[in-house]
Amino acid sequence: MKSDGKHSAGSFQKHERSKAHAKALVAFTTSQQRNDTASLLSEAFKASKIKGRVAMTAIFKCSRFLTRQGLPFRGHLQNTGNATELLKLCGRFDPSIAE
Repeated sequence: MKSDGKHSAGSFQKHERSKAHAKALVAFTTSQQRNDTASLLSEAFKASKIKGRVAMTAIFKCSRFLTRQGLPFRGHLQNTGNATELLKLCGRFDPSIAE
């Protein structure tokens, strides 16, 4: 069956009003929303992973510094400890560590 193009506009309008088109549109929209949600979750996971790496790097650097200087890590009742205080100090200069 050939289409000569004369009746195509009417056929398209008829199709747009059909139940099949409505179902297909709902399915398409739903799949697009799922993909958007998945990509947002993936981006959030990547950002969280990067933050964790930055924090771990800071902790390792502070640990290495304290070890090289022969300083204790933990404190006592009046002091929170060298490791905690050193991380707080680093956090003042690097906001990504402060979090």
